[in-house]
Amino acid sequence: MKKLIVILAAACFIGTAFAQVPEQLQKGNILIETDATNVGIIFTNGVSMNISGTGGYFIADKLVIGGGIGLAVVSTESAAVGDWGEVTGGRSTTTTTFNIGAGVRYYFLANQRGGLFATGMFNVAVGSGDPVFGVKFNGGYAFFINRYLSIEPLMLLNLPFSKGSNVDFGIGAGISIYL
Repeated sequence: MKKLIVILAAACFIGTAFAQVPEQLQKGNILIETDATNVGIIFTNGVSMNISGTGGYFIADKLVIGGGIGLAVVSTESAAVGDWGEVTGGRSTTTTTFNIGAGVRYYFLANQRGGLFATGMFNVAVGSGDPVFGVKFNGGYAFFINRYLSIEPLMLLNLPFSKGSNVDFGIGAGISIYL
């Protein structure tokens, strides 16, 4: 079974390595991307939103290096409960965090209509407490609208290195511009 998996992985890699590279993903191009993830309602009385932007340079066909910045806002409400179970008041808390990072993105199985991608980025988040260092991974599919624009549904996994920090998993969408 392990040999079969290795053979399939090698076949996919070789197939994508020699396939014709779409114009958007060729060496020397620039990528500008923005995405929104984890936008929605927190089921414990709150709202969250994470918006980020990245930019990069294609150092090889289908391989981008670059950096990014982001903003995460989480707003929660907590209610105080009286002796008889009644709500006697509450408190609203909003946490704002800024992120900055650097990383790589690679496109797999790319053709003229689009391609799968995976991104890995080291980042630091600065908010009200100590800075939190971590690694962020995301992956998805880039649907090429034309030579310069793609729409990208994606999934995100954020793994902080700091003890007591939360691991984030989410879905979102992005828009990329290829120059």
